[in-house]
Amino acid sequence: MSPPNQRRLPHRNRPKPLHKLVLRQKAVEKGVIAAEQAGRMNDRESVRLIFHPDFSTAEKITDVSGRGVGMDVVKTNIEKLGRTVDVDSTLGQGTTIQITLPLTLAIIPSLIVGAGNECFVVPQVNVLEPVRVRAGKVGEQITQVKNAEVLRLRGELLPIVRIDDVLKLPKIPEANHAATGPRPMSIVVIETGHRRYGLVVDKIVDSEEIVVKPLGRHIKGCTCLAGATILGDGNVALILDAAGIAAQANLASSEKQIDQDDLDVEAHRTKTNTDMQDLLLFSTTPQDRFAIPMSLVLRIERVQTPNIKVIGGHRLLQYRGANLPLARLEDHVNTDPMAEDDRY
Repeated sequence: MSPPNQRRLPHRNRPKPLHKLVLRQKAVEKGVIAAEQAGRMNDRESVRLIFHPDFSTAEKITDVSGRGVGMDVVKTNIEKLGRTVDVDSTLGQGTTIQITLPLTLAIIPSLIVGAGNECFVVPQVNVLEPVRVRAGKVGEQITQVKNAEVLRLRGELLPIVRIDDVLKLPKIPEANHAATGPRPMSIVVIETGHRRYGLVVDKIVDSEEIVVKPLGRHIKGCTCLAGATILGDGNVALILDAAGIAAQANLASSEKQIDQDDLDVEAHRTKTNTDMQDLLLFSTTPQDRFAIPMSLVLRIERVQTPNIKVIGGHRLLQYRGANLPLARLEDHVNTDPMAEDDRY
């Protein structure tokens, strides 16, 4: 199901697939890119050539095509709104163009995070996963690559944005941690368009569905904010704009600093640690502990027991407009049953 701020075209109305080789050849012919650069481009980068100014695959100029002023105008105007447009194409199937537009009044699932004395909201559509970096691992997982702070996550280098820096939040006085070393860090891995980065926050509070309200005129010009909401406790929280934060932090230049050599070094480092993996630990009873690989975890949700229904002997949860099957561990593993509770 598409997020509320995105709309997918019906299959019959989708554009025809784009042939990546043809796109690269046309780009070289028109001088948009060099032949060497075309040889290094992957399929996704090749498809994005259609957003380049003066680029067209038409054989000749007509009244409606061939001038190369189509998709670049679309991209420019959408980026003026602080939003993103992306395209994906599979030969023989079709092309999908995804445009992310400003949030309107809507109810969306979100992750509540804390920074300083304030709470902020990150739409779940932009959240890939929350990451907790243990104090003893901060020096290993958080490092500097060519003056850019990055997170090492499963063989990948992600640029880091600190929420208090990008929003100019006042620094809270902290106790001296020199004797105890670095503190653990809470990071939310964000994806917007084709860009991914880590957002450093003070704490991850909860996940809940929120009602999006427009910003007041006095802060409408802040590209880092997409709206506001009233939380369950009555406090107002601002909704973060993932694309706006990336632009404010100038992540495009930071990503250019992380070149292929850095990625090769990280890949070699990962190969030497293939016996290590991140696990999510949980318990069903006070005496039992279990673990599941973090790579299998999409997100963690807190649900109310009345929302769980038993139909035909199967437990179902009404989740984002669909029925999500539920499994209890005691039905499949020799363990004590979970205690009844008002939420799980």
